[in-house]
Order: sequence, then structure tokens, then C-alpha cells
Amino acid sequence: MKSLAFVTTNDGKFRSFSSHFNLEGWKIIQEKIITPEIQSDSTESIAVSSAEFATKILNMPVAKEDVGLYISSLNGFPGPFLNQVESWFKNEDFERLLSNSSETPAYWQYSIALAIPGYQTKVFTTQHHGTMINKIKGKAGYISDKLFIPKGETKTIAELLDENTYQKESTHYLQLVKFLQSSTYN
Repeated sequence: MKSLAFVTTNDGKFRSFSSHFNLEGWKIIQEKIITPEIQSDSTESIAVSSAEFATKILNMPVAKEDVGLYISSLNGFPGPFLNQVESWFKNEDFERLLSNSSETPAYWQYSIALAIPGYQTKVFTTQHHGTMINKIKGKAGYISDKLFIPKGETKTIAELLDENTYQKESTHYLQLVKFLQSSTYN
């Protein structure tokens, strides 16, 4: 049996990935190592750099995810810097940033890199489109979850999480699994 290390300190991310990783002959393990995060506005570049760093340390196949939130009215800010911004800003700060419109287009970008020793790193990316509103709604999740309404929905991610009905975009996970199924790695 082959092992794939999903590198994250976020147990929720690991549970989400694990729920989509059903591949015969492979087992998934969580590795809680901190990887250096390059400064880039590209979730793909950040995921690739972190995965390649981790695979050198672990000497095994590694998957590493990076996520960004790109808000049109803010020229793509905060992008992959969302984690840092959420640690600096309060609810009111986000509301002030978005105060010039009641709704603005935005999208989440999820990138997961697969680094395997001796092979070229692959990256799989998906986007989850919707709109940002300028007033907090819902209790669950992060600040940005309380302001983002996914396309086709009328409630924020936080409100959907409160109701236990939110489904995170997972196409990038499924692309990685499909690649492993059809490749020489399996």
C-alpha cells in the first residue's frame, strides 16, 4: 500500500480531503509540518512550492493545498493572503472594505499540488464563484465565510454551515484522485 501525506495543520482541511480520497492501494495520512510559504498572488505557485518542500523532508508523495479569495472590487485582494488578513482584520474591517457596493463578484480558488519524489509536481485548481456582501451574516466559519454567497445560493457560506448544508468545492481533490488512478504512480 502506498501512502500520501496531506500536509496541513488544519484538521478540518484534512477531514475534507480525506472524505474525497477513496483510492484503492493508497492510504492518506496527515502531516502537521509547517512549510515555508512563498509570497505570491498565485495559489498554484504557493501550493507547488510548499508541496516540493514537504516531499524533500518526508521523502514520500505529498499533497498540499492553498486557498485564496479574490474580490473583484478590491482588485483580487486578499487572494492567497486571506489567512493573514483574517488574523489582522475584524468583522467591521471587512464590512468597511466592502461598503461601496451591496454585492461584488468574487471567487474562491483552491489549488492542490501533488509532489512525488522523482516526478514533476502536478497542481489541480478549481474556482468557486459567487458574490461578497457588505454585512456579516451567519455565525460559523471565518469572517470571509460570513460575507460570501456562493453562486446559485441566497445565503452566505456561514449561514449554510450553520444549517449544516454547505458543500465545499472539491473538484480539485477529485482531479488529483483521478490523476493518481490513471498514472504510473498507482
